[in-house]
Amino acid sequence: MDKEIIKDLMFFENKRGKLKIYIIYASPAFLITMAFLNIYAAVKTGEIEGYNFIQLIKYWSSRIDYNKQYSGILVAALERLDTAAFQLGLSLLLIIQIYYARKRCIIDRKILKYLKNNQTTNSQ
Repeated sequence: MDKEIIKDLMFFENKRGKLKIYIIYASPAFLITMAFLNIYAAVKTGEIEGYNFIQLIKYWSSRIDYNKQYSGILVAALERLDTAAFQLGLSLLLIIQIYYARKRCIIDRKILKYLKNNQTTNSQ
């Protein structure tokens, strides 16, 4: 039983656990970069139709009227804004996950340190 508990506590201490943490750390930066590139692409696509960033945000935030027809370029720009919003939201969730994973690592290290100290005192 103790070996299984120690194995679970050492999840973030081995090479695989550290690699997972580094990938989790890099993911929000990548998603935020991609979101800003999507916003930039949406603005450039909207400029083809004569829309600036503020007008695109107004169209994106308002509901689509299904009785109207919109140009394909405007729809593509609004899809890019949708993708950027999704990526920013996902990066926020990953940042929260990083916070709690880091907190868990600290707690696990404290428990492991306590267990090792307790084993050495019991063996003496």
